Amino acid sequence: MHVRHVLQHFNALLLTTTALVDYDNRPRLTLEETDPTAALSALDSLLDKLSTYESSTSSDLSTPISIKVTVDTSANDLILNSSFARELWFVCPPTPKPLLLF
Repeated sequence: MHVRHVLQHFNALLLTTTALVDYDNRPRLTLEETDPTAALSALDSLLDKLSTYESSTSSDLSTPISIKVTVDTSANDLILNSSFARELWFVCPPTPKPLLLF
């Protein structure tokens, strides 16, 4: 997983304006992919966003959300029920290694 993937998955979750998260619908060919300064700036911005959740209560984290999932490209997407905490956990595990490589 590249730094771009880390940024995009966290941003898909943290910047959604609805209760629907779509990890597949994310920007491609962004400046963060080729410019280390832009990538560092985006990571700093992400850390700022994440710091706002430090004082979150369990009720904040258990906020229900839906996830749009493509299982088969020839079929309709699925909408699955989840929670903010579960999705935050989903985007966290693959994160450390790419950041260490960066």
